[in-house]
Amino acid sequence: MRRYNVRTNIDARLAKNLNIKFNLAAQFIRRKSPFVDTYTIWNTIMHERPNAYPIFTPSGNLGGTANNLNNIVGLMSRSGYREVNDRNIQGMMLADYRMDFLTKGLSFNLAVGYNGYNTYGFSQKQEFAVYGVDESLNEIKYGEDKPLAEGTDLNNDMDYTASIWAGFKYARRFARHNVQAMAIWSYDSQHIPVYSPYRNLNMGLNAGYDYDNRYFISGTINYSGSDDYQRGDRFGLFWAVSAAWNLKNEAWLKESKAVSRLLIRGSYGLTGNNEKPEDASRYAYQTKFYNPYNYSFGKSYGSVKCTDESYVGNPLYTWEKARQFNIGFDLEFVKRYYVSFDYFRDYRYDILTASSGSIPEIIGYTPSYANLGEVKSQGLEAVVGTTQQLGKLMLNLDLSTSFFRNEVIENEEVPGLYPNQQGIGKPGYGMWGLRSEGFFYDEADIASHDPQAFGNYSPGDIKYTDINDDGVVDTRDVYRLGGASMPEIFSALNLKLAYRGFDLGVQITGMFNRMVYIPDEFSSALHSGGKVAENVWGRWAYYVDPLSGNLVDTRLTAQYPKLSTKKSANNNQNSTQNIRNGNFIRLKNIEFGYTFPRRWTKFMTLRLYANADNLCLLYDAAKVGDPENPGACIWGYGKTRIFSFGLTANF
Repeated sequence: MRRYNVRTNIDARLAKNLNIKFNLAAQFIRRKSPFVDTYTIWNTIMHERPNAYPIFTPSGNLGGTANNLNNIVGLMSRSGYREVNDRNIQGMMLADYRMDFLTKGLSFNLAVGYNGYNTYGFSQKQEFAVYGVDESLNEIKYGEDKPLAEGTDLNNDMDYTASIWAGFKYARRFARHNVQAMAIWSYDSQHIPVYSPYRNLNMGLNAGYDYDNRYFISGTINYSGSDDYQRGDRFGLFWAVSAAWNLKNEAWLKESKAVSRLLIRGSYGLTGNNEKPEDASRYAYQTKFYNPYNYSFGKSYGSVKCTDESYVGNPLYTWEKARQFNIGFDLEFVKRYYVSFDYFRDYRYDILTASSGSIPEIIGYTPSYANLGEVKSQGLEAVVGTTQQLGKLMLNLDLSTSFFRNEVIENEEVPGLYPNQQGIGKPGYGMWGLRSEGFFYDEADIASHDPQAFGNYSPGDIKYTDINDDGVVDTRDVYRLGGASMPEIFSALNLKLAYRGFDLGVQITGMFNRMVYIPDEFSSALHSGGKVAENVWGRWAYYVDPLSGNLVDTRLTAQYPKLSTKKSANNNQNSTQNIRNGNFIRLKNIEFGYTFPRRWTKFMTLRLYANADNLCLLYDAAKVGDPENPGACIWGYGKTRIFSFGLTANF
């Protein structure tokens, strides 16, 4: 990959009351890669057995067999190539015109912006032969070596967004009274090939007032429009109010040496969202038609082209909305310790929800998304820290933590579900599956257990719980396992030390109350006949070792089902066996630096540093792959550990 970045920022005063800013940024990227994609390469590396074939034969040809034609070196160097070019240009011009001749503190702002993106590419495919080696070291050829095929142009996409923003600003202080106000109008249009432009229009008013830097109040009202909705329903009115009280500036606390800052704040408002699920159709209020196939009529079954409703519109399609409440405080005492705390509560309604839950398939069409969902959520955010000067040692330490949880009020789910399958009253995120009880001990254990409806199973296979007590384990026993890939709790610890020119920074992050899906490559030891995962040592086993004659029995201690060369439908169900606790604590970043004394460097400040990112895990509950992305190095690149060294100079 070759990347070139260009940026220029120009500030100029054209007249006494007129200032302009002009910013331009451009990025040019050229990427060349094998013809096969990253997924195929990583997937092949993960699944090919190390002893399946030699990478190269004794004569230097690519190794392989009749069943292993994807030699890994061949995929990367002899499958052809793809070349992709990206161009991204961003420009913005802002004019600020002070209108003090009308009234002091008044100004007019006008801004225009452009963000253009273009990608185009070219690819050529190549085929290669692989060679097996028999017992006599004779090489057997599989496939053919072919030159680069005729090139193919990749998608040539070009889209851009043009924006314009205009508004009046007013800011002025009258003795102890401080007033601020702003009226804005903005319009943006995003142009994407094939599609009609996406257009949004916003008009807003914001006003704020504070008295003596003690009492603060502000309000915002916004009238937003989107072309995604039908005429007459394109605009939504949204608003918010906030207030704060700076107690430190009160006479009875102003002289306190114990409390150096105390601010109480709160806000409440109605917000809107016009983003929709990826599979939701644009202009969902419209019914869409297409020509799927032909109908046959008459005795001769004559074929007649037909038109069918593919998607029935929803004329009530509108904005998603949320009523949001927040209250918090900021406290600093003895100028060394600080605490910040926030509690928030949201009620989201008119959430776009698939209506398939209440509309039977016999109706014969795909219903549109409808604004039927309701979710309430709440959470906490807190920061606790201290800054200390201990002689020549400076220390800063802070811990931040956030907690979030929501509950589904309405989601248009199918009526009549078993309680364990109902989503209402439970968090709107998370994973669903069966509850694993371990593994079948023997045939008697199978006979005494409720039958399972996921194909054949035998001793050593996963045993599931009959959640709804209907006498059979099937899809009706799926329940919410708890947690989600996004954590309910996120924490970060930041430490900074400085002493005589040396400085040390450490960041530790953690995610808690989350669940992650463990890929089949880990839960199925012989995945599709591929290589054995390291966790094979924790498998269910019951056999006599032919070499030692000893009985191998792990039936009471096994962590994984028995080994098999075939994929088991019973063992591949989503369950607590392959969806696990994904909590972890990571040493995210550490940096050590030294700033040379100014008497050495004279006219500049010089700092030498070393940095390490994603250094190591301090705690990992899943213990399988990368806890942030267990599928890394199976379906794509894994997390990279980065070490960097640098020198910065400020003149």
